[in-house]
Amino acid sequence: MAYKVIIETPKGSYKKYEIKKGKLVLDQVLSPEFSFPGNYGFFPETLTGDGDALDVLVLSTKPVKKKAEIKIKVIGIMHMIDNGKQDDKIIAIRAHSRERKLKKSEKEQIRYFFKHYKQRKIKIKGFGGIEKAKKAILQAKKRYKNVL
Repeated sequence: MAYKVIIETPKGSYKKYEIKKGKLVLDQVLSPEFSFPGNYGFFPETLTGDGDALDVLVLSTKPVKKKAEIKIKVIGIMHMIDNGKQDDKIIAIRAHSRERKLKKSEKEQIRYFFKHYKQRKIKIKGFGGIEKAKKAILQAKKRYKNVL
């Protein structure tokens, strides 16, 4: 199943962007040793426990343009606590990519990046598979609809 997501921060960027009220805003400049391990963005019309849209990290060989809408396939989820709030990250690949599983080396790179890039206490609770990721997406979509 393919989903549409919006990319805010391209792979390799050391600047984190967010779309706020339709405008692309520079949210944070990372330390020079950090850059995003994939294209980072969100699922439109979702809401999570931290009050934001559901985050997604799209693994690919090339960066995607900021504010681009792309189709993805889910390959997993990373469970994370940020500032005391659940802040899961869906891990995905481009929809046209061949099916594959999340590699151990990718998990390690993603875990390290998200644990250290904000320079505050982050707890990584582990990774889950496709079904847990799809369940998180469905819950975030339901939460969004209930707020309307």
